[in-house]
Parts: sequence; structure tokens; C-alpha cells
Amino acid sequence: MKKENVFKRFYLRFETLIKYSLLGTGTSIINFLTYYILIGILPLNRTILFFKWWEIANISAWAASNVYSYIVNSKFVFKSDTQQKRQKYKEIFLFFALRAVSLFLSMQIMALLIETLLISHNAAKLAGMFIEVFVNYLTCKMFVFKKKK
Repeated sequence: MKKENVFKRFYLRFETLIKYSLLGTGTSIINFLTYYILIGILPLNRTILFFKWWEIANISAWAASNVYSYIVNSKFVFKSDTQQKRQKYKEIFLFFALRAVSLFLSMQIMALLIETLLISHNAAKLAGMFIEVFVNYLTCKMFVFKKKK
């Protein structure tokens, strides 16, 4: 068996996961950089409208990175072929609603790490992002961009 056939079969079998990993790196970079920049701007150890400084930074980073993420996931990773406006709106709503669930999970992890275990906000952010990436891939594949049979 030729080497190229093995690599080609591997790529075809895991194409979506490979593309998600590569393009998802951009999402993670946008997310962490936005968070890191906002952490430098926001007043530490204070609340703004009932939110703690790290919560505001995290939610803002989530919003910025998920706009990019929807675009690359729908066009390049899962290759959404939704044409009807109603279906496209449903796809967008599902994408962001399910991403909000993973945001909630990561926020809970960050709260535990930052406020209870007194771990640095950067380490907590990375731990939260790890959970988000895993949950986001599964929900995109299973619910948002699932292939019609």
C-alpha cells in the first residue's frame, strides 16, 4: 500500500476534525488575545454592572471569537449548504445558543479556579477554553452543521 494512500484515507476520514483544529486555532487566538487585552484595560477586583472584571473580559472575548468561528466553521470546516434564509437564521441561532452553553460551562470552571482555588486568571482562561473547544466541536458536528440524510 502506498504511503500517500494511507495519508489520504486518514485525511478524508478526519477531514472535519483536522480543519476544525487548524481553523479553530484562530478562534482560540482571537479569544485569548481579546481576553488578555481587556484584562489589561479593565479595573481589577471590581464589578461592573454585577459582573466581575474577568467575566466581562471573557464574555467579550467569547463574542469576538465566535463571530470569526461561525464564518470559518460554516464555510470551510462543516461546509454548510443552507440556502434558505429561515434555515440560515436557525443555523446561526443554534450555533450561538450552543456556544453560550459552552461559555457558561467555561465561566463556571473559571469561577472555581479563580475565586475558590486562587489560580491565575490566565491559567483559568486556558482551562475554560479547553472545555469550550471540546463541547463546541461536538455540538457543531451533532446539532448545528449536521449533514442531512
